[in-house]
Amino acid sequence: MSQPLQKVEFKIHGMHCASCEVLIERKFKKISGVEKIRVSHHNGKAELFCSTDPNIHELDSMVKGDGYRVSSWQNHHLVSHPEVHKNTRKDYFQMGGIFLVIVSAYYILRQLDLVPTIAISEHMSYGVVFLIGLFAAVSTCIAVVGGLLLAVAEKFNESHPELSGIQKFRPHIYFNAGRIVGYSGFGAAVGGLGSVITLSPQINGYLTILVSIVMRE
Repeated sequence: MSQPLQKVEFKIHGMHCASCEVLIERKFKKISGVEKIRVSHHNGKAELFCSTDPNIHELDSMVKGDGYRVSSWQNHHLVSHPEVHKNTRKDYFQMGGIFLVIVSAYYILRQLDLVPTIAISEHMSYGVVFLIGLFAAVSTCIAVVGGLLLAVAEKFNESHPELSGIQKFRPHIYFNAGRIVGYSGFGAAVGGLGSVITLSPQINGYLTILVSIVMRE
């Protein structure tokens, strides 16, 4: 008769996304006696279902190198948290100075015709459009959906441990295929709508401000 599992709760300090959950789950699964793990970055809780009582010092040492700390869930409110750095006025002045230097250098190079002029127009080739889309995909889309994709792939691999390495790559293929098809379809629809509707400069200005506010949020 197998020994019943006990649930032990810990507080994980330093988590901020789904990727942190996946990383910590993989680390803790290597500990003898740990059968199942649930980690949530929303409340910073890790639930371990174990056949033996885990050592909190061992857990802490396994994730300390990745920037996380482990404490007892019952006493997590008593643990002092490291002070979060907040930008000071000096920091903002430095950032503003760096921005002005970059802008000034750009305009000087433009006057000397040392940098190419890049502008979006109807005469752009498909190759330029592809490069712009590729740059946007690797700079923003990966940052937004990277953690989600890792979490989905991890759950899929847990549910199908018998699959080979190539077969475990299916979530990445399905996810990116759906993303490409969805973006292409939505882009074609928006492009078709834009070809039959012409907005006035005033409406374009209002729309730009609205989109900027939404993106900022």
